[in-house]
Amino acid sequence: MTSRSFSVSIPAEKRSLKCLRAFLRAVLDDVGCDKAEDLVLAVDEACSNVIKYRCRTIDDGQICVTAEFEPAALRVRVGRFCMTQDVGRIKPRELDDVRPGGLGTSFISRIMDRVEFEEEPGQPGCVALVLERALRTASEA
Repeated sequence: MTSRSFSVSIPAEKRSLKCLRAFLRAVLDDVGCDKAEDLVLAVDEACSNVIKYRCRTIDDGQICVTAEFEPAALRVRVGRFCMTQDVGRIKPRELDDVRPGGLGTSFISRIMDRVEFEEEPGQPGCVALVLERALRTASEA
């Protein structure tokens, strides 16, 4: 597989997540990637957190997601995820800590190989969430 990049921008509303999931499934199917539903879950959880928690001072009402495919890896970038000062409060909790909510970051960290934050160019104090995972095509799985 050669390098490919796909981007989508959706309204930061719960009802738009269905469109995001459909877009991601189509892209993952197009590149023939394994574990597509796990990857869709991780990105959906990240975008759900944007809708719930993103600081309104950086919110233009859109969620921008870019998926970059290299021959053996996927890199997903959720733009303007949060403010720098919010990063320290984002922590996965153990799955055996049974209570409602708060498991999205646990799912993300278990599904993805790397979860990082990087500064948004030209937007001081604002960071993007970057998710990476090594890939095998469905024929290699």
